[in-house]
Amino acid sequence: MKTAIAFLLLLLISLSSCSKQDDCENPVDCLPPATQVGANTAGCLVNGRVLLPSGRSLGSGSVLHSQYNYFQNEYLFSITIRDRDNNDLVQVRSGNIKLAEGEKYTLIEKSDSNFSGVYIIGGAGSGIGYLTTQQEIGEFEIIKLDESKNIISGTFWFDAINIDGEIVQIREGRFDVRYY
Repeated sequence: MKTAIAFLLLLLISLSSCSKQDDCENPVDCLPPATQVGANTAGCLVNGRVLLPSGRSLGSGSVLHSQYNYFQNEYLFSITIRDRDNNDLVQVRSGNIKLAEGEKYTLIEKSDSNFSGVYIIGGAGSGIGYLTTQQEIGEFEIIKLDESKNIISGTFWFDAINIDGEIVQIREGRFDVRYY
């Protein structure tokens, strides 16, 4: 009897420690819902694996960071999703572009006047970087932009390549954040 109770307790503990990601048959179901209220949520699939903001951020930046501002006569935008547990990040950023609700933008090679996508595995500064290029592109859409409440929501996807020619696929990207 004691063995059966111990087994049941062990089974309950192991089942309760499973992450939500373990419960998803379809990885898209593990992503946050596509809301437009400034919920400060984001996520995407990296080669089919779920990437969500997670891990500690003490002294090394936020795991979910967004900015959209006008500084020194230029618009600056970026959304960064970091998974510190797996040491990777996805970022979408733009040069000097004023955003507009309902607009779709092409993610392409980085310049001062377009959008680009970045994926880094292994940590910023020491990891392997993948970038959008003229051939490896993607799309970024602004679904909601409320400048009075500093809320921006949207979707993205892109392919990016590293210096060895390896391509990573970022899919089903979504975010609903308050920007600074």
